[in-house]
Amino acid sequence: MSADLLEVPASHRRVCRQVGMATVLLQQLFPREAKAAIASSVTCDPLHRCTPQEAALVLAESNLELFAAIRPLEYVAHLWQSKVRLPSTHVQAFTDRFNWIGNWTKERILRHRNTKRCAEAIRQSVDLALACRDLGDFNSLFSVLSGLVSPAVSRLKRAWARVPAKHRQAHAELEAMMDPSRNMNTYRTLFAEVCLCVCVCVCVCVCLCLCVCLCLCLCLCLCCGWMALCGEWMGG
Repeated sequence: MSADLLEVPASHRRVCRQVGMATVLLQQLFPREAKAAIASSVTCDPLHRCTPQEAALVLAESNLELFAAIRPLEYVAHLWQSKVRLPSTHVQAFTDRFNWIGNWTKERILRHRNTKRCAEAIRQSVDLALACRDLGDFNSLFSVLSGLVSPAVSRLKRAWARVPAKHRQAHAELEAMMDPSRNMNTYRTLFAEVCLCVCVCVCVCVCLCLCVCLCLCLCLCLCCGWMALCGEWMGG
């Protein structure tokens, strides 16, 4: 075992034993990569067989499916569990998915006994977090970051030292987004900017569609007028 993993308490190494449950869920999220991994008798890890952008897209789609299943009444019931006795199955599933992604991020780093491989797993996880941010999937982004900033991973000093400087800088910038001060002000500001950009894009698309419709209507009117004039001229 590497010196880095010897620094990890035994209690944190339990994460590595979750690979059985993780493999089942990975087979559901990444069936093509899981099938190829099982066929080649290697550990099921989609980041070894697809790009971070592809993995982030799959995570975003699965999270969207879980989030869309949550109904307002179920969410309110989850917030007021002590007063409202209603099942919150979908909210719990969404929460479990968040926790699973964080545990998976820790597991794929801590399972390596070689410092170089640990550093590579950290680099891939940072790339995945950046891809989630670019997609606007902040739920998966926070899940991956929760695994990267966990004590079990943070104390791998030798592995972090071998991570490229640009990835360490990117990780520091992403970690700053999780700053809880001022009621998560940094995250709320970023989220508001993303929502504003989305609204602007939607408005621009709507305006373009209206312009196209107006142009088509104008062309149709001109064609009808021209045909009427031609009919009168031919009749005369």
